[in-house]
Amino acid sequence: MPIVTKTAVEFDGGNVKWQYTYDDADAPPHLLTVTCVNTSQFNTRLTATVQANGRTFSQLVRPVDSPFSQNIPTGAQTKLDISIDARGRVDGVDWTASWGSTTT
Repeated sequence: MPIVTKTAVEFDGGNVKWQYTYDDADAPPHLLTVTCVNTSQFNTRLTATVQANGRTFSQLVRPVDSPFSQNIPTGAQTKLDISIDARGRVDGVDWTASWGSTTT
């Protein structure tokens, strides 16, 4: 099972879905993309803080901007100590997502 897609968070009964893909065939597995599909009536935002250096990245996705996809370079993951753990979760990043007035 080389390419795996996981849902990080979803809102509005699945109308807003933040997902990530990783290559499970690599050792260790590495993050490939972060994507968002927003077919709701409200904006959504994902904020990621890298634990290694405290740097924060934030992406707003309006319904008209959907779908959104961001590739994650392997070299950046290595440098920032971002990895996929044994349960398929992203390690080394703290995530916060919001939609409308809801935050997780």
